[in-house]
Amino acid sequence: MDSLIPPALRKIGCGYLAYQLEQYHKSKKKCYDGSSTLKMIGNDCKLIELNIDVFLDNFISKDKGETWESSSASKLRQLLQLYKLFADLARDIRAVEVNEDRINSFTKRAENYFQKFLVGASSSSLNRLPYMHYLRNHTGDLMVQHMQIFGWGYGVYCCHAGEHLNKIIKTFEITETNLDMSRFRTIVHLFRSKQLIFTDSITPKQVTVTCSACGEVGHNKKNKSCRLHTSHPIIEFEESDDEN
Repeated sequence: MDSLIPPALRKIGCGYLAYQLEQYHKSKKKCYDGSSTLKMIGNDCKLIELNIDVFLDNFISKDKGETWESSSASKLRQLLQLYKLFADLARDIRAVEVNEDRINSFTKRAENYFQKFLVGASSSSLNRLPYMHYLRNHTGDLMVQHMQIFGWGYGVYCCHAGEHLNKIIKTFEITETNLDMSRFRTIVHLFRSKQLIFTDSITPKQVTVTCSACGEVGHNKKNKSCRLHTSHPIIEFEESDDEN
């Protein structure tokens, strides 16, 4: 079945994903085992989401008389159901506008998705899925908080940036020598504020810098944008009554 995946991906426009899988087939690994990360570019996720029916249809053995209703296609039907349930959750995760009814029902729908996921997965597989725990137990509560406090949809919050920044902050906690509490809070605030798409309008900068050399706001004396920075040539004009 592995050999059917690249043609199915190409059929829905995900050519680079298909190429990566083909290279796994040619390598010593022979198949993609999930231990390495596939690079999804452009609209890959959107293409798969919009064309999941077309993608899975490639795995129906029509030449053998198999259809979607055949007993041999039960796993494909289960996979299609799971994907559509998750796509429904993803719609709310990406939304920047508030839909109170969907936000309030998110946790219940996430639990429904999880229970159907367990039907086809062993309990031991959950040990490698920490995000499943987050999806079931925390995402819905955060959606409600964002809605009530800020009036945001969850899509305003950049989860990918958050994961990256968590690692940076943890590094600061462990390795940095300057752990002055006020400085650390400032660093954390700056990092966290970058997780928000509308940073400038919602979380304005706490500190306004004033240059000690020229007195202008927005930079310090070490910044080359300062007109008195040492990197700029000094221009002097001699006084003269000759206008020629």
